[in-house]
Amino acid sequence: MTDGNTSRSKMLMFKGEALTLRAMLYLDLIRTYGDVPMKFETTNSDGSNIYLGKTDRDIIMERLITDLEEAIEYLPWAGTSGYTTEKITKGFAHGLLARIAMTYSGYSIREKAKADYDNMPNCDATYPTQRPATEKRKELYTLAVKHLDAIIASGYHKLNPSYENEWYLINQLTLDQTYQENLYEVAHGVSFTGEMGYTIGVRINGKTTYYGAKGNSSGKVKVTAPFFWSFNKNDLRRDLTFANFDIREGDNGNTVETMQGNSPFGIYLAKWDPRKMTDKWLNAARASADKVATGINNVIMRYSDVLLLYAEALNELQGADAVGPTCGLSARKAFEEVRSRAFDNTHKAEAISYINNLNSGEEFFNALVDERAWEFAGESIRKWDLIRWGLLSQKIEEAKNAYKELIKIAPKKLYYKMKDDKPGEIDPTSICWYEEPQITTDYKSVSFWGSENEETGTNVVDNLPYISAGLNTPVINRHVFPIGSTTISDSNGTLQNSYGF
Repeated sequence: MTDGNTSRSKMLMFKGEALTLRAMLYLDLIRTYGDVPMKFETTNSDGSNIYLGKTDRDIIMERLITDLEEAIEYLPWAGTSGYTTEKITKGFAHGLLARIAMTYSGYSIREKAKADYDNMPNCDATYPTQRPATEKRKELYTLAVKHLDAIIASGYHKLNPSYENEWYLINQLTLDQTYQENLYEVAHGVSFTGEMGYTIGVRINGKTTYYGAKGNSSGKVKVTAPFFWSFNKNDLRRDLTFANFDIREGDNGNTVETMQGNSPFGIYLAKWDPRKMTDKWLNAARASADKVATGINNVIMRYSDVLLLYAEALNELQGADAVGPTCGLSARKAFEEVRSRAFDNTHKAEAISYINNLNSGEEFFNALVDERAWEFAGESIRKWDLIRWGLLSQKIEEAKNAYKELIKIAPKKLYYKMKDDKPGEIDPTSICWYEEPQITTDYKSVSFWGSENEETGTNVVDNLPYISAGLNTPVINRHVFPIGSTTISDSNGTLQNSYGF
């Protein structure tokens, strides 16, 4: 990569990609395990730097930020220099740096107390949950705003005006080259890789004639009834998030959508949907005797994340009506872009009014906390948000209590109709989520969330107590995972578990 080398520019792009990928993976490591070894140099010939102990995660994040600032200079924007959003680009490097800065500014459990750090209220005495002090947080918020502002001002990334179309394109394995809402998505290929749509998504329950013997899916990742109930009834994201049914073999080789009954903690995610997937996947599934990878890309960051992080950081620094250094967008307007998209034209004014009536500071922040849940359901973002905000345990308890209140007001039966022209498909406009119809003729029904007994129901008595039961016992807010025993035994004595593991 010496000056004058004709390949220098291309090689620097590759270096930028490598620095950014390493930063992305290290962020995953420290959010999952806490402090981990930091090895950023080549291995010595005598092997003296193979076995390394843990490095404080803040030191690691400082280095990642420095690396990303270098990478940004080398990388092209998406849509230029032959780079699509399946490759690491300048926009994603900016966004990842901001994500790291916001993580760094937030709470995390520590192996021991750090001087000049703020404790989370009621944290563990031995393994405290802490965040940097006020001045350092301001520095990190300012850094995040700088890089998020650069993305917004560039114009290379925008929101797809249709939330539904954005997810349809993802299921169709089609890159959005008009809006480039996805800053980076890990590329997969049909029949090779891709769990999205299999482990997470609308479930195909068993073999079917239409999808084939191995066209089924597991739908292991679920969402909950209290979360469903939290959505505004007019929020278009609700029905693109929740699939309260599965797909099964019906009569004469046809599939039938089968409504779930009282399964408040077992609702499938609708963002990844085999009904919207490609013919290439469908034909491969029909022809295969083995599981077929969906090929759906794993989206790492969307532009809506950029806008909401920008709104959050600006609000923390200067309030909801503060404007970024170059893009001219206020925190409130950034929030409005995301929320207003989630409503049709009939209800868009309602969404905008909601944003405009929020006071700066805590009220605006609390609204962002909710909005990020509604926008990113199932996208592996929520847990990390709640940890950095110091709200993980609180929000879990709120959800449990919300369920106890929900079963008092939800219908005991869920009434719905099948489509007249497609009798194997549920008519989504007919579903009576919030109250039972006065006339039930022509409706089908299943038992529903309101059928749960408030005192003796299985979910109340048996299931609620097990939800995150180990989060605060024996160590308060133990949100990290233990290091695997094999990893420890292979570390030559340099690694050990902490946090009471």
